[in-house]
Amino acid sequence: MPATIRGGSVGILVLAALLACTGSDVPPITSTSEEDGTGEYRIRPLVSSFSEHPSYAYAVNDSGVVVGSMGGRPVRWIIDESSHGSGPEPLLRDGVDPGPGEARSVNGSGMVVGWYGTDTLRAFVWTQPAGMRVLGPPPGLTAGIAHDINDDGEIVGSGSPDPAFRDPHGGEAVRWSVDGEGAVVSTEILGSAGGVGAGAHAINGHGDVVGVRWIDAYETEGVLWIEDEGPRTIPITARSLDLDDRRRVAGAVDGRAAVWSEGRILAVAPSGSVARGLNGGGLVVGDLTLGDVDQEKGVGFVLNGGDFSLLEGLSAIDHTRARAISGSGLVVGESHIPEVGVSDAVFWILR
Repeated sequence: MPATIRGGSVGILVLAALLACTGSDVPPITSTSEEDGTGEYRIRPLVSSFSEHPSYAYAVNDSGVVVGSMGGRPVRWIIDESSHGSGPEPLLRDGVDPGPGEARSVNGSGMVVGWYGTDTLRAFVWTQPAGMRVLGPPPGLTAGIAHDINDDGEIVGSGSPDPAFRDPHGGEAVRWSVDGEGAVVSTEILGSAGGVGAGAHAINGHGDVVGVRWIDAYETEGVLWIEDEGPRTIPITARSLDLDDRRRVAGAVDGRAAVWSEGRILAVAPSGSVARGLNGGGLVVGDLTLGDVDQEKGVGFVLNGGDFSLLEGLSAIDHTRARAISGSGLVVGESHIPEVGVSDAVFWILR
C-alpha cells in the first residue's frame, strides 16, 4: 500500500510491498510505540560548521554515545539531555593517536569497537578506564576489523590473511568475547559459510550474528549464524547489515531497502535504496535516491510501519545518510556533499 511521506515535499510516491518468501508468516515491521518514529525530524551537527575534516557517525547507544570517525581517526561524541553534542573525543591507544581508523559500534555500557592501522588493519575494543585494546586475529589470519558489539561483550567482525584487507576474498567471519575492561576472553572463527570469503556485520543480545559471504568476486549473499545451528543463507544483503533481538535483518534486496524476518521480506523503498539500521521497536533507517538521472539526491529516511520520515540536511544542497537509530529513536549519520568531498556527522531528533 502507499506509504505516507513526511519531512519534505518530495513529489514521489514510495510503495511498501510485502514480498512473500517461503517460511512462516511474520507481521510487517511496526513500532511498539505510537509516539516514536513518525513525524518531522530536525537535524543537529556533531561537528563545527564547515569543518575541514570529513566526519561520519556509524552507531549510537541509548545513552546518547555516538561513534564514528573524523579526519580519518576513530572518535566518539556524547549527546546530552538538552540534545547538544560534545566532542569529538579521539579514541586513543596508550594515550596516543592510533592512526587511521573508524569506530563502528558502541554497546549499552559505552564499550566501542572498530579498527585502526595502515599497512595492517587491527580490530580494537575501547573502554573508558582502559583505553584501546587490540583484538588479535585467530591463528592463520593476519588482520582484523570489528563491526559490532552487544551488551555481553561479544564482538563480531572479519579476519583476513591480507594485512590491508585489499581483497575480501579469503577472509573469515570472526567473533571475540571480552570482559568488562576489554580484555579478550575468547576468539572464534565463524568461517566463510561456504563462500570464497565472509564477514560478520552485527550481533544481537542473544548472540545471533548476521553478515555476508562472497559467492564470487562480485556477488554477496546474506548469512545468519545461530548458536548450535551453524550458518544459513538469507535473501538479503548490503555492505553493512543490521540485526535486532527478534532476528530481523536490515539491508537490501535487488537494490531496494528491505527488512528480512524469518521467511518474509518487507520491501520499504524504491530502487536505489538501502536499509542500514533498525531498533527494537521496529523503526528502520537508511537512505534512498530521489530525482532524475541528472539531479539525483541521496536522502536519509526513518520508516515506521508504512510511514516515511525524510531527513533534511544541514543545507538545501546536502545529501543525507542515516546509519543507525537508538532505542529511543535518536538517528545518526551524515549530511554530505559528494561532489566536493564534504561530510559532516549529524543526528536527527523529532521536532
